[in-house]
Amino acid sequence: MADKFFKVDPSISFEKIFCPLCQAPTGPKSDCYKIESDMKMLQNKQTMLPVFSENCFFRQTNLWKIHVNYPISEPLFLRFEKCNGVCKLEIIDQYSLNLGIGKLFDETEVKSNLAMTFKTFIKEMQALEGSMLDNIQISDEELPVGIIINGKKILAQNREEAENCKEISENIDNANLILKVSSKSKKSGK
Repeated sequence: MADKFFKVDPSISFEKIFCPLCQAPTGPKSDCYKIESDMKMLQNKQTMLPVFSENCFFRQTNLWKIHVNYPISEPLFLRFEKCNGVCKLEIIDQYSLNLGIGKLFDETEVKSNLAMTFKTFIKEMQALEGSMLDNIQISDEELPVGIIINGKKILAQNREEAENCKEISENIDNANLILKVSSKSKKSGK
């Protein structure tokens, strides 16, 4: 039987992002605006960002980095986006995201909701993977994985269809079974 991809329990962690200028935590609790500085604007790509003021970009944005132990897929990303309080979400790499939490949302609730969403998604994938592997499990008698009739290949999607292929090949002259290719030898034909 094939190894399962989703065999490890899901794990997620959150890391607070700090202001690159004053090293204070980002978000509304930051008091970096009290620091005396001549710099009031910072250029970021094509945008000017206010800094060291009550409207400081890093004070207005509650930023976190999310780390997960499974690759971030599009369906998982879309589920994260739908969580209440998520105002910014960008993929950093295969296992990390940047998260911006909206001003009016409790960061503890948002992080808890994201953790539950991630764990639920991975548990669903584990259940789906388990049921798929159970359906195509091949026994010692080597059930066929498909059949070729008049040059047309039909692959079995589950154990029942594999058994049907075997039965069909016994009743139709020009039907050939497609058997599982083992590392020892290749088998084909009736």
